[in-house]
Amino acid sequence: MFHLTSRLASKANWRATPQALPLVRTLTGSSVNLGKRSLPREIKTKGVTVPKDAYLMSEKVQKLASNNKLNDAIALVMSSPLRAQSTVVWNHLIDECGKKQMVGKAFKLLQEMKSRGHVPNDKTFTLLINACANSISVSPTALQKALELYNKMALSDTPPSLVHTNTLIKACSRAGDMKTLADSYNSLDTQGPGAPDVVTYNLVIGAFARKGGDEGFNLAYQVWEDFRKDLNQYEKSHVKHKSDYDPYADPYQSRQRRSLPERNMRLDVEIVNSILIACKNAESKENIEKAYVILRDVFGLTGLREKLSGYGLGSETNELYKIEAAAPSAYHLRLKPSTVDLIIGICLKAKSYHRGVNYFSEIVKKYPSIQLDIQNFTTVSFLFLRHVAQIHGHRGSLYDTQSLKVRQNIDNTEKN
Repeated sequence: MFHLTSRLASKANWRATPQALPLVRTLTGSSVNLGKRSLPREIKTKGVTVPKDAYLMSEKVQKLASNNKLNDAIALVMSSPLRAQSTVVWNHLIDECGKKQMVGKAFKLLQEMKSRGHVPNDKTFTLLINACANSISVSPTALQKALELYNKMALSDTPPSLVHTNTLIKACSRAGDMKTLADSYNSLDTQGPGAPDVVTYNLVIGAFARKGGDEGFNLAYQVWEDFRKDLNQYEKSHVKHKSDYDPYADPYQSRQRRSLPERNMRLDVEIVNSILIACKNAESKENIEKAYVILRDVFGLTGLREKLSGYGLGSETNELYKIEAAAPSAYHLRLKPSTVDLIIGICLKAKSYHRGVNYFSEIVKKYPSIQLDIQNFTTVSFLFLRHVAQIHGHRGSLYDTQSLKVRQNIDNTEKN
């Protein structure tokens, strides 16, 4: 599909401490004096409460940030004693900067953090890359900063994990850099903890789906096929491992097995929605209609009513629905209201109005507990209008009929 590109960053000492950058806004115009060694849990200096330890400082930072006082939180931490700081405290500040799309300030906080002797951890780098992803729309260099940080990690003693790669893929997706996104996806291992998980597949499929057209669909569908194969192999190995493994036979192996992180591989509605978006955004009818196979395999929406009714087998179809409705959740994934909109939208684009009506009828019968929203009813109403217009031989919906009358009136006026 794509080939890996060369690393962007040259070898450098990642843990070198750069010169501290000025960030601080003074609290009250004077430094905080902690006084004697026997201190209370919190100290108030000129109206500012300085927590004594890092745990209380973390709570204070989060409280200030939630009240839209991030600058006060930064000033408080940078003016506090070292014992009231920690990597966790600085991570909170970086995280809040990322949420507010202040990627430049987030990286300045990294330098200040290191200058005070606090070593960044994996969470720090994840938050920094995520800050870049959140700031794509406001900073033209956000993606470049994420790539430089990621490649510095790759050249250091702490290589990036799958979480870092997933966050970088999210940044590439938001920036529209499909080439770098595909390179990041292809660089992942095929097995082990570095292999892609459901988050990876969902991010990549969603990015190609939003690209649109048949090209975007083909790329998304290829990753969807990778996900299906990977999920199938994972489920087989997982079942075999649980049935063949005896926890009492080897206590050391049992402890070692429990210490390994569980790989996040499952079929959920979000990843199905992503591939359905790819089908909806495709151009050729053949690619759009591949959604019907996905709906059959994942949700059990077979469209049999349409097929059997063509042979005059309406009663048999109703009996089949009763059997399938007995326990639909035991074999198929439960869909969401957003999935219903995608299903109807796909049928509208493929002009398969009759199929869309049948799908909706089947959804209501198989999933009676689903709570549809106003958007669902709007989409379904439009589908039924199209369906009725098609039955009566109109070129489009009732809206199209009204538009045709308006155009005819305009033509008659011009002739007169």
